Amino acid sequence: MSGTTSEYLDIDAPAFERVRGLLRTKAGIELADNRQSLVVARLMRRVKSLGFTTFDPYLDLVERDECESGQFVNALTTNVTDFFRERHHFELLEGIARQAKRNEPFTVWSSACSSGQEPWSIAMTLDSTTGAPPTWKVLATDIDADVLARAQEGVYSVDQTKAVGAELQANCFSHDRTREFLRIRNELRSKVFFAQLNLLGAWPMKGLFDVIFCRNVLIYFSPENRVKTVRRLAGLLKPGGVLMLGHSEAVLGTQTELVSIGKTAFQRASGVRPS
Repeated sequence: MSGTTSEYLDIDAPAFERVRGLLRTKAGIELADNRQSLVVARLMRRVKSLGFTTFDPYLDLVERDECESGQFVNALTTNVTDFFRERHHFELLEGIARQAKRNEPFTVWSSACSSGQEPWSIAMTLDSTTGAPPTWKVLATDIDADVLARAQEGVYSVDQTKAVGAELQANCFSHDRTREFLRIRNELRSKVFFAQLNLLGAWPMKGLFDVIFCRNVLIYFSPENRVKTVRRLAGLLKPGGVLMLGHSEAVLGTQTELVSIGKTAFQRASGVRPS
């Protein structure tokens, strides 16, 4: 370990490689070999708060303590999201919901929900779609327990909700006393369920989904894990179900039995269960 000061902790090559290995093992994330400064920026405060003056003893703790392992992954996970991000996906969701059988529950999985803007956007879309099945629910999962808690709280600043639009704001949110923050209304909250989940770990859900959102997370996986995860996701789609991917991940859909039906959207053919 190179020299440190009271304000800054440096990270040497072996410690950085340990970080990369731990992140790969625990979250499936491939950290580029030029991200030393990111690691220091994200972890330094945590390392120092625990009384360590170098990274190695902290990484020893991460290896043996499951709780600290979670904090480690949370700190290094990038969570960038917004309401109705990539709006074409929500327009497609609206059309799928209109065509769905009204006598069957309509289910959607937001598989990397971050701070909640994606699953709440899904819920608002389904709630406002005329002709959608009356019974629907959204499962929202993420590996990061901290952002998952914020997502479940469903409270956002007025600036954060600008992309929602005035009509949906009025129908789906309630203001706090200061009118600086908005909270998702209880009617929607009762239909969105949150759970911590590692996409490279076990998936406890048994039912199939009409639509799965998995956007802008697979880019952090190894090529092998990207393809493997897309195939697992496809296997949880109902016949005719649709998988939404991020722009940089769209090619992954072509490596499965899924059929492209538009911009970064892929459909499971009826009667075919993807491998």
